[in-house]
Amino acid sequence: MLGIVLLSRLLDFATEDEPRPLEGKMSFVLAERTRSALEGSTFHGIQIYGDTKVELDGAVRLNWPSITRRAVGRYGICKIAIPCPTLCVAFAGNNLWHVDELFSWMAENSPFEVSALISRAYEIHLDARSRDDIEFLICETDTDDTGRIVCIKNGEVLDDQISAWIGSPIAFRELQEMRMNLLERESGHTPSVFSIFDEVIHSSSDDSVGGFTINVALRDGEFHFNDYLCSHVYKERTVKPGEAIRLFDSREDGGYTIEAGEMDGCPALSFPQTGKTVLYTNRWRYPDVTQSSVGLSHFYLPMLLESDSLVCVEP
Repeated sequence: MLGIVLLSRLLDFATEDEPRPLEGKMSFVLAERTRSALEGSTFHGIQIYGDTKVELDGAVRLNWPSITRRAVGRYGICKIAIPCPTLCVAFAGNNLWHVDELFSWMAENSPFEVSALISRAYEIHLDARSRDDIEFLICETDTDDTGRIVCIKNGEVLDDQISAWIGSPIAFRELQEMRMNLLERESGHTPSVFSIFDEVIHSSSDDSVGGFTINVALRDGEFHFNDYLCSHVYKERTVKPGEAIRLFDSREDGGYTIEAGEMDGCPALSFPQTGKTVLYTNRWRYPDVTQSSVGLSHFYLPMLLESDSLVCVEP
């Protein structure tokens, strides 16, 4: 039985009122089982990857207070949550209100069995106006210590999957094509799923997919927001024989580096070229959330920080 503590602490200058989540378009989330060998032992795990882009259009934008809306428009939201160490829940779809339904149920019914969580998520999926409104990936180690992936989409519950995805079929098709091309080019060498996923969300022909890559890993029976270092270099350079290859570009040349990590149980992306960090958190909020109604307390929303001092600033 899972006991969940969903935190929604606010900054000292904020109140408990938060905006009601409305519609945000399709996303792309992928989960895969992994297996590695070390010194004669086999280790099982799960890797989950998700984008952060959210589109708020028309009247929907007016329901978000200005600072928070600006932060979400620029940095998106984290679509992968870790309510407790043995549970990871990801979502994709066109209506965020259904996500709040599930997480509110978790908070109100904790502790609960994983089977009850899956049943409730399935009910929410079926009750939505469209099957594309909400899809879920539930990964857990409570019933299987090697990890279990459950996918809820297209009116079905797909249990104990080796790999599963939710959200954009266009982005998934592009990921598969890129993976097969790399396998052929590298003569069977297994390409990095992270690098492929990251490239897809930056280049996908589905404009509802994008932003940054959030990576969750199952390690030693518990889920964690994964550390990674990713450098994006755009300006072409000529490297002469014997010269060192620079892996980082300056801000002026359009390059940026992402140092991802976990901060107080939440995913954080630091950008050394700008000295800023984006923290996706369900614990803190900008003060302008007091202008709207309750509804986003469980979401990992972005807050911009000074990397050195961790002082919160407006985006």
